[in-house]
Amino acid sequence: MKKLLELVALCKCSVSIVVNDHKDNYQGVEAYISDLRTIYEEEIEEEILNGMIANDTIVCLRVYPDTPVGFNVAYHYDVDILMDEMIKHLKEEG
Repeated sequence: MKKLLELVALCKCSVSIVVNDHKDNYQGVEAYISDLRTIYEEEIEEEILNGMIANDTIVCLRVYPDTPVGFNVAYHYDVDILMDEMIKHLKEEG
């Protein structure tokens, strides 16, 4: 909860976490990520993709740090690691 509160404090607008959205559409991880890459041109590191497949888990974190228009989005299979990485990114971004 501490990490989530820190993320919220770093953002002027919303923070959302979605876990396993692919399962709502009866998709496997690979098909879901393939769709993301096709539609949104998302880039996901091979190591993270392999972790998602192995765990059958996709965590999506979307934050709006400054305005309700511009956002950062990231994907992982581990919510704690993902939040740590986003916190680090937002602090470096200023």
